[in-house]
Amino acid sequence: MAKRSSDLRDFYESRVWKSHRIGNPYEVVRFQNILDFLGTESGNTVLDAGCGGGTYTRILARAQSLIAADVSFNAVKTAKQSLVSEDNVFFVVCDLEHLPIRDMAVDKVACIDVLEHVKRPQKAVDEMSRVLRSNGQMLLFAACGENRFTLEYMLKPFFGKLINSIRSTLGHVSIFTTQSLRRMLSQDFVIARIEYMHHWGGWLFKFCWDATHVNSLEGHQFQFEASGSSLSRILWLPLEVEYELFKSRSFGTEIIVNAVKKNPVPIEPSRE
Repeated sequence: MAKRSSDLRDFYESRVWKSHRIGNPYEVVRFQNILDFLGTESGNTVLDAGCGGGTYTRILARAQSLIAADVSFNAVKTAKQSLVSEDNVFFVVCDLEHLPIRDMAVDKVACIDVLEHVKRPQKAVDEMSRVLRSNGQMLLFAACGENRFTLEYMLKPFFGKLINSIRSTLGHVSIFTTQSLRRMLSQDFVIARIEYMHHWGGWLFKFCWDATHVNSLEGHQFQFEASGSSLSRILWLPLEVEYELFKSRSFGTEIIVNAVKKNPVPIEPSRE
């Protein structure tokens, strides 16, 4: 049974939020996508839609102006503490279905691992579209375990109750296919690019990965800690190859969507 909105708010307020250090090698792919999304333009106002404890907010804060929004007061408090030195980040507690932001006020929207936590994802997409200017960009990461031949899809007939229990523990109330996401975006957005992460090998391996984490970010280069770095790079190589080989294959359990908001269709004046 889907959680009510009030239940979801209570669920996230009860969590211990951390601006965590990165332990998953796929985060390198995430960070690079975020950097590419931000680009080198100045003057952008970006919305971090569902900032959590601020892990990705730290990267998005490279924008000239960043609005970091989350349904959890505790999450926003944690994110704010981790970005106390940033004076271009503005925090707001709200749900994505009711953004207290005026129409077409932001240039870009990043929604990273959030949409599966939203009870009415179409409403959230509509709100993000409302606050995004025409030709503005959206970067979306979402769980797409309902796609055929994902590990989750294949295990569901045998471990369906366990999978649902894990989803509930993680606060996942929605799950998507590529087609369902396309339908949600189709009215207001043109999809520029789709990629997939966490294919079979990567999905299994991420549960075992604890040897390396991203230590610092210099420009567009990711620096790994010296401790265990040789082993880490050897272990990471098969997953890097897997990602490059299969990033266009929909049996990855996470989807990366880059989309552009359409220009509104002008209404021709009546000839009557």
